[in-house]
Amino acid sequence: MSDQATLMCASCDVAVKSRVDAPGDDDIVFCPECGVENTLATAAAEANDYMREQESQAVMADLRRIVNGSGDGEVQDRPYAGKTFRFKAEHPINGAGCGCGSGGCGS
Repeated sequence: MSDQATLMCASCDVAVKSRVDAPGDDDIVFCPECGVENTLATAAAEANDYMREQESQAVMADLRRIVNGSGDGEVQDRPYAGKTFRFKAEHPINGAGCGCGSGGCGS
């Protein structure tokens, strides 16, 4: 896994841009397609939330497969009523880690 993540617009699936070459936490990043924008810090935090939500959904899907394959009953999928995200990434932004509170486990 790479140490860098690309911050992307969750709706358009394109990389966000900034008006400065090396944006800091307080600089604005935006989607060149739809125009959604926020500070880099807020967008990165939301992208990390997105990543954790995706991981959670994958774990729940694995658990459903295990329970449903055990013969002890069947767990049905529930309609997903989760949060919507404006920004996303495939792994943590800026070493934020998994969100477990250990200071960034990198897994």
